[in-house]
Amino acid sequence: GVVHGILMGGDLDRLLLGHLSDAEALRPQAKVVTSGLGGVFPKGIEIGTLLLVTNGVRGIEGEVLPSVDYSTLEDVFIRCDR
Repeated sequence: GVVHGILMGGDLDRLLLGHLSDAEALRPQAKVVTSGLGGVFPKGIEIGTLLLVTNGVRGIEGEVLPSVDYSTLEDVFIRCDR
């Protein structure tokens, strides 16, 4: 099934996935893609691979290995809505 969550950042090596809708259904090595919900990002853009799911201080979270080596990017466009 589909599990929804919010990617909350992290560092260059790992991203943090929180606010998970159904942590029981998550399995390591699952692909993490954009949902298209909210209309900000198109659906189906690959973000990374789920490495593990933990019960942390902020609740159940997933650790994601990014699909992109962010240290090699030269230009990044950031959109900030108020």
